[in-house]
Amino acid sequence: MRPSITIPLPSWKLLALTGLLGFNQCLDTITIDLDSDTIDNLVINGKLVKGNPSYAVAIISRVIYYNPGNENPLNVKYVDIVDDLGNRIPMFRTEAYKYEISIPQNDPVFQIEEGRRYGIIITTSEKTYASDLDELLPVTPILDVSYSVGTEHLFESNGPGYDQDVVNFSASSSLIDLNQNPSRIRWEAAYTYAVSDTAHKTCYVNQSIIDDQIRIYDGSSVQAAMVNEQLYQIPVSYDFAEGFYLTLYQEALSVSAYSYWEKVKTIIERNGNMFEVPAGKIQGNLHNEADPSELVFGNFYVTQQDTFRLYVDPADVGNPVTYCPYGPYVNGERIYTECAHNCCDCLRAANSTTTKPDFWKK
Repeated sequence: MRPSITIPLPSWKLLALTGLLGFNQCLDTITIDLDSDTIDNLVINGKLVKGNPSYAVAIISRVIYYNPGNENPLNVKYVDIVDDLGNRIPMFRTEAYKYEISIPQNDPVFQIEEGRRYGIIITTSEKTYASDLDELLPVTPILDVSYSVGTEHLFESNGPGYDQDVVNFSASSSLIDLNQNPSRIRWEAAYTYAVSDTAHKTCYVNQSIIDDQIRIYDGSSVQAAMVNEQLYQIPVSYDFAEGFYLTLYQEALSVSAYSYWEKVKTIIERNGNMFEVPAGKIQGNLHNEADPSELVFGNFYVTQQDTFRLYVDPADVGNPVTYCPYGPYVNGERIYTECAHNCCDCLRAANSTTTKPDFWKK
C-alpha cells in the first residue's frame, strides 16, 4: 500500500491546480500519495489583461505544498512579465502565492498591443521558469446579456425537497472579430449586490462566480457567427433585495490558450468535480529553461476583455427579504437580531465597500 497523508488544503490551492484564478477561503480535506513523482512540481497560473490600465496576475505554487507558516514557500526571487522585444517589468508579491502588476496605458517602456506576444519568467533561488510567448488578439463584442426568473425543484436526501426561485442569466456574443476571422472566447462572471446595515450604511459586496464549468467557444470549430447560451443560474436570496449587478467578462484566446482551457474543460467533464487533484496535472506553456524534461503545470496567457453589466431590479425577482436586520426563521416567523453577522457593520463582509461602483446607476 502506498503511504499517504490527509491534509486540509485551502480551496484556492485546488482552484490553482485547474488553472482558475479564483479564491475561496474554505478548507477541503484531500489524501495525497507521499511517493507521487509530481507532488513537488511547480504550478503557475496567470494572465496579462490589456486595459486602461493593463494588469497581470499570477499564482505560483506546487502541486502540493502544505506549510502555511512559510511566507515565501518557493524561494521565488523575481517574477517578470516579458514581451517579444525583450522588455521586462517586475511583478510584486501581494500574497504568499500571488503576484500582480498594473501597467499604465502610456507606459514608456512596456506597451501592451494587439498582435504582439507576452510571457512570464519566474526566477527562484535555484531555477528559472518561463512561459512561451502568447499573442494578444482582438476581442469580439458581447452582444447581449439577459435574465429570466424561474423555479427549480431541489431534492433532499431525507425529504421531498422544495421549490427554489432562481434567476437564469443568458448571453450572446459574436464569434467573428473585426478582421472577419473566427475568434476563440472564454466567459467568466462576477456579481455585485447592495446591502444596508443597521447603522444606515450601504455596502456593495463583490463576488466572483466560480463553479464547475469552463465556458469556452471556438468560432472556427462551431462554424457560426455568434453563440447564445444560458450561462448561470443563481438562487433568489437577499443578494437581490437591494440591487444586483451581474458582470460578464469575455476574453479573447489564442490557439494555445484555448487548447489549455479545453484540456481543463475535458478533465472537469470527465471527473465531474473540478476540485480533484488530477486536474492539476495539465501541462500548458511553461517550462524549466535549463531542464525541459521537468514537468511544470498550469498556463500563462494574454487576453483582452469585453465587459457587459446587467442590473436586476428587486421587483423583478419578487422583492426578496433584505439581509439586515438578520434573523432565523422559527415556526415560519423571522426572529430578528439587530447585530447578528454583518448587520452592525456591513464592511465586515468579504470584498465589501461603501464606495458605490462607477457602474451602479440605480
